[in-house]
Amino acid sequence: MSQEQHRFPVVVSIKCKKLAFDEAKFGTRDPEDVVVVKKCERRELHMGQHRTGTDSEDEFIAYCYWYPKLFGVDEVGSSNLAAALDDSIPSSDDEGIFDEFLDEELEEKASALTSDELKELRTCYGNEALSDAKVRKIWKKQQVPRYGRRAKPKTKPILERENKEQFECLCDIDRTFSRHYVPRYGGGVEVDGMELKTPHFIGFWETFKERAAQSSDMDEFEKVIEPQQEEKVQSDEKGLLFRPLPKMPNPCKSDIQNFRQQLLSSFRPLECREIRRYRMPFSEALYLELQEDRYFDSAHFFKNLIIKDYFASKSPDYVPTLTRKKGRMKHLISFLKIAEKFSRRKEYQKEAITLLKSGKYFNDHNENWWWVAEELYKKAVKVSRKSAIDGGKMEAIARYILGTFYLECVHRVQLAQEHLSKARELSLGKDWNAERILNKKQEPVHKECSNYLCQALIASSKELRKNGKPEKALPLIHRSYKLCLESKTFRRDIEMETYFELGLTYQALGMLEWAKVAFKKFMEIAKLENYPRSVCDGYLELAITYRSEGDLSRCHHSLTYYLETAETNKDENLIAFANRYLGEYHLNNGNSGIASQFFENAFQSFHKQFTESLEIPINSWKPEYMTLAHDVELSRVLLGLAKGEVMTKQICHLIIKARGAKNKKETLELINWKNKKDTFSSGIELETDELTSFYEIDSTSDYRLTIQGSHIHEEPSSTEAFYKSVRFADDDTAIV
Repeated sequence: MSQEQHRFPVVVSIKCKKLAFDEAKFGTRDPEDVVVVKKCERRELHMGQHRTGTDSEDEFIAYCYWYPKLFGVDEVGSSNLAAALDDSIPSSDDEGIFDEFLDEELEEKASALTSDELKELRTCYGNEALSDAKVRKIWKKQQVPRYGRRAKPKTKPILERENKEQFECLCDIDRTFSRHYVPRYGGGVEVDGMELKTPHFIGFWETFKERAAQSSDMDEFEKVIEPQQEEKVQSDEKGLLFRPLPKMPNPCKSDIQNFRQQLLSSFRPLECREIRRYRMPFSEALYLELQEDRYFDSAHFFKNLIIKDYFASKSPDYVPTLTRKKGRMKHLISFLKIAEKFSRRKEYQKEAITLLKSGKYFNDHNENWWWVAEELYKKAVKVSRKSAIDGGKMEAIARYILGTFYLECVHRVQLAQEHLSKARELSLGKDWNAERILNKKQEPVHKECSNYLCQALIASSKELRKNGKPEKALPLIHRSYKLCLESKTFRRDIEMETYFELGLTYQALGMLEWAKVAFKKFMEIAKLENYPRSVCDGYLELAITYRSEGDLSRCHHSLTYYLETAETNKDENLIAFANRYLGEYHLNNGNSGIASQFFENAFQSFHKQFTESLEIPINSWKPEYMTLAHDVELSRVLLGLAKGEVMTKQICHLIIKARGAKNKKETLELINWKNKKDTFSSGIELETDELTSFYEIDSTSDYRLTIQGSHIHEEPSSTEAFYKSVRFADDDTAIV
């Protein structure tokens, strides 16, 4: 390697006859030799290339100045100098941003290397013991310069670095804002008669060498989506100062004046954009910056978002989102700029990927940001339709992501069905997937669309059925059932849900035979997948279906199987429900004594679970814990009804025995009970330990209850003795 290639680029300038030189007047340099750098020529200048135009009027020359002694390296060919040189080569504007996509291309090419090519590379490298992965890694590293990228650790042009406000090279300045970057104090440093070196450039490289080990080798696109971390403000690294101020142990008047001058000269100049962001709303300032940078499509899209956010702020339940969060707006602007750069290059597939990733960034936040994600997803779908060379791959992926967003987040089932159906048609017979965009394991898009489309159809069918329109729900659930039959690799949980909803729809339409077939198929899959709760749900719906047909024997068998399944799996919650359902069955058929036993078991089980749940933090509760209080109270009510029905029969028998003047004893007992208890013709007052709830019985059903209220009731002591003295007897036998 020649000595010229080992030198360090410090100043890059253009000598052009058409440019004005008034902005480059500083130090001892000749203004004709130092001017600002054009944006369109940065790539060639940063790579150290020299170009000369054919027209004499447009002729320009790129100068590269090198200082091997600047970093304390004497030997030009040393390894330290070569390593420092690799770190010092900047990149172009676009290539530094699109590293992620270039890495993917290199990875695909490296994985496609054949065994013969790998063998040739081992011979070329002079090491036959290298593994295939190591050879591919070395080959990939050697291909990086072909894309105009620099070696690691990565550096970028000075104005694109994160600490550009801290250190800046006077010659590497954008012409539009150069007057705002040039410090008020001028002057350069001349060492050994060599070219000018600015103090900012020297300070930057000293700081860069110290932080090189700590800097992460992360892509610019990933830096955009990283959450901003607040750093402690230090006077020597943050704020308005370029360097730390001197200390004054014993200051005098002249020292204070000198200190003031040093302080004034140490303030960095403010950019016009910083002043504008401070003086006007931040969102409007960003909109103007997009227009100044000629990102017109991004500016129009951002403006529409601001308008929507403004009108949403008029609603009473508005939660501030976009215009109140500066960090999120900066992230959004960064995404839009990258997407529009792809659009200018007519790389619509990469533009759609950028928009989808930006939409996922906002989708991962709370629901207040979902409207921004929706707009980005919709724009990605619109852009993906322009890409005609990928066979509809990008459109299918974009519609799949938007459809799942509509289904799972905002619950707009109709729109979800439209996008998922279209994505399923486009991906038929393809192995496309969205793993790189969603950053999680994914099945092919066609299979995922089939699964989510079934979920959307089931949700629509369920909503129509609950609204009393089962005839409209039946075609939707039939379509979901058809998808289950067509797909051989379908998710079993969705298939189970399809059969269950199909059975409920048939049940609502009175098609009981078809309902029983659907429920049996549902239980068959649930048993294979070992879902005991689903098996119990199937037995319960079968029991209801048999009850509707009037087949009480099979209804009882289904409920018994429900209890056996719950006891086999030792699920306390299912056991409690099984006892309650069996109690309701016997109570409905007039077996109050048997029903009271089941209700008592259910009440004890629910009460035990409720007591245990009180010792567990609420955030650790299981879903069934949320309704335990209601289940305990309902079991108590049903237990009171079962016992009250027995007591009511005894009281009625007592009244019949007390009729006539001859049965004085029975009449006296009836009067004694009447003086201690209110009438029970309109309701039943159930006895409890401390709390008694008053319930009214609905005459239109067997035991449909309506809660009226609750109060503390103390039972008289003589009433319990009276209840114990009451027994069933024949009509000819007196009650003792």
